[in-house]
Amino acid sequence: MKAHHSINRLIASAALQSYKEGGEVEGPPPLRESKKRFREKAAGFLGRLTEKSRFLDKLYYSPEESYEDVFGGANLMAFGVLPGEQHAEDRGELTSIRPEGMKELWRQAGSPFVRTHGDERRYGAYMPSGAEWHYAKKTPRALLDKLLNVDTMYVPQDVFGHGGSRDIGISELAHALRFADPAKYSKYKSRKELLLGKGQEHAEQELYYTPGTDEYQTHSVVEPQLRDWLIKNYAFDWNE
Repeated sequence: MKAHHSINRLIASAALQSYKEGGEVEGPPPLRESKKRFREKAAGFLGRLTEKSRFLDKLYYSPEESYEDVFGGANLMAFGVLPGEQHAEDRGELTSIRPEGMKELWRQAGSPFVRTHGDERRYGAYMPSGAEWHYAKKTPRALLDKLLNVDTMYVPQDVFGHGGSRDIGISELAHALRFADPAKYSKYKSRKELLLGKGQEHAEQELYYTPGTDEYQTHSVVEPQLRDWLIKNYAFDWNE
């Protein structure tokens, strides 16, 4: 055990030294260029803090716990991902993706809270924190949501374990990445501008096929990039 710990320390030290000297640290290319927001850092800190105490863990349900409860955590097996745009007639063949790829995508997209629908609805949804403040009543609760809460993504419950919730999760993480880095993935310069622009649209099917709309940009431009990134960096060969 001590020898294993020493090896891990040596690897970490070498990686840090390589980074300081301008070298590349092994890993997939980053999707996001923006820095973590305060709420992301706070949620991550609370999650790490509560992991060390059963009592504190009961008081705070972290975004990472929500991810593992919905997507299976370390027990998740490889799952299939189709490349390209979801509305294309021919999208090619399924590629098996290692579970850590989904987790890394979730992290880079801002680590949103993950929930399942409470019924049989088979679609996803994304709720950025602050939406209630900008579009409903400006209450103290809405202000706290805007300042402190992380975003929330909704996916169907994967009852049969076929990866349907994870596939829809990729679609919703395209929304998450746009809110995490709006300057790179949207026509807006800030998260607030993206939120206000998205709020002007209504949930109509034709928006998914209309260039320039939030839904088109999310699912026809950004989402294919995420799928291709997963396939390139986390493809799993069952024959190996």
